[in-house]
Amino acid sequence: MRRLLLAAVIAAAVLVPAAGASQAAAHSLRGTVVAKDRAHRGLVVALPNGTVHTFVAPGAFSRTAIGRRVDIRFRPVAGSLPLALAVTAHGTSSHALVRGTIVRLVHRNVILSAGSSALTVTLKAPRSTRALAWANGGQAKVGDRVKVEVEIDDDGSLDASAVVVTAAPATTTAAGSEGELEVRGKVVTLPTVGSPQLTVLTGSSVTIACDVPAAAIPLNLQVGDLIELRCDLIGGHWTLRIAHGEDDQGDDDDESEGSDDHGSKVEVRGTLAFSADLLSVTVTPPLPGSPVTCTIPQGIVLVPKFQAGDIVKMECVRTGAQTLTLKEIEQQQASGTSPGNGESGSSGSDDDDDGPGSDDHDDDDDDDNGKD
Repeated sequence: MRRLLLAAVIAAAVLVPAAGASQAAAHSLRGTVVAKDRAHRGLVVALPNGTVHTFVAPGAFSRTAIGRRVDIRFRPVAGSLPLALAVTAHGTSSHALVRGTIVRLVHRNVILSAGSSALTVTLKAPRSTRALAWANGGQAKVGDRVKVEVEIDDDGSLDASAVVVTAAPATTTAAGSEGELEVRGKVVTLPTVGSPQLTVLTGSSVTIACDVPAAAIPLNLQVGDLIELRCDLIGGHWTLRIAHGEDDQGDDDDESEGSDDHGSKVEVRGTLAFSADLLSVTVTPPLPGSPVTCTIPQGIVLVPKFQAGDIVKMECVRTGAQTLTLKEIEQQQASGTSPGNGESGSSGSDDDDDGPGSDDHDDDDDDDNGKD
């Protein structure tokens, strides 16, 4: 069994960029809250260009209403939703632009996948003239990428008078795909041979179901698990591509204790592959796990000791907000791999006092609280 331990190399790699990484980890943006994700205590925010993001924001969740205009300072978390470090509200808005993918059409409701969330938009046009609500000629269909100018009602619901198709379905890794969706939520039903569907309830109370190929049953999931779900539209049916459990973001602020093992490493078992320039390595676990790519430290050569296609166990550490660097790799027997055993967490190098329960706040601008 070949095993490579890179602890000394990684120690240097972590220490050198730590100061810069802590400053670069935090980002800011401004947008309008168009939904709330109860499962993650998150805010679903539409930027002025229509791009939607979901932020875990437990400190601001209960006091930030749908329709609020907000400034959010956040930190990306690899494998999870970004974590809001501070939320500042600046009045309210009665409209927003939303871009997403049509998941399904139910009477007057359009279900959109946007920013890892599912949004319900109600078309205001009466039945007799509803076809006019589909702008730019012809009706939109499931799988289409669209933009919608939504009106935000007092109860937080979203209405629209038009839906505009912006592009053909996005290109995905699945052959014959007619579109793709990505949402996060709790597992409601697991697939069986007789009923091969995986169903999740999103934090915005929308149910999403995807067919699961027979080869992927059973999944390494349980009812009630919080998961990330990615599906492709194939033959008119949403079909599972990836479904894996989420990292526990609730412990993110505990990493200031300096425990490297708690949140700064990723471990995965699966099939080995190299980048063309041999500067990074990827390990792909069995379904429903997701591939993990790590940078190979300078001066470390894995080939020919390790070859593409080897079954390995790999451990990497975070050397930045989203950068993983190889720490240890060892060969394993094919029978030693198990599906869905990758685990990841957020690096503690940039936490300082920014925790999801302590630094989130909502500083309202009381002089700017009128409707647009």
